[in-house]
Amino acid sequence: MFCFRCGNELTGAICGKCGFDLRNRDINLLFELNSQDLKVLNKLLENRGFLYAIEDSGQERISFLKKIISQMSILSNVLDEFPEDMRQDVFYNGLKMTFDHFCQLAEKTGVELIKSVGQKFDHNIHDAKGMERSMKYSSGVVIKEICMGFRYKGILVPAQVIVSR
Repeated sequence: MFCFRCGNELTGAICGKCGFDLRNRDINLLFELNSQDLKVLNKLLENRGFLYAIEDSGQERISFLKKIISQMSILSNVLDEFPEDMRQDVFYNGLKMTFDHFCQLAEKTGVELIKSVGQKFDHNIHDAKGMERSMKYSSGVVIKEICMGFRYKGILVPAQVIVSR
């Protein structure tokens, strides 16, 4: 496993190179996206450090997953905003690959992501944060996801969404 901050190989929970303590769950370091961080993130994903990071119990795990899913939602929204003509760009493809890795890892750890956009609004799995007019979707359909929802071991965290009028 590798350190979130510097990419150094870890032998325990504390990095011998930079002193980062994996147990403090400072996952926000993963999302200050620059080229060095993307390299560290890829090492982390390759070595399944994500799986190790959520091996604790109950509410702490759900809280950690909420933070990860929230950051995945931001990344998803950034990807959605890329113009079509820039979707062949190396940076876009790197972000997309990172997002896809997180989705795969989430599923491997038992997290079921809730797909919302284009689906009929369901108050059981969606939390409506607003309504907007849409030329693409009929009334009552989710048109944008603010934050992804997920299910994990019987616990539901609803998706925060915008619904068409």
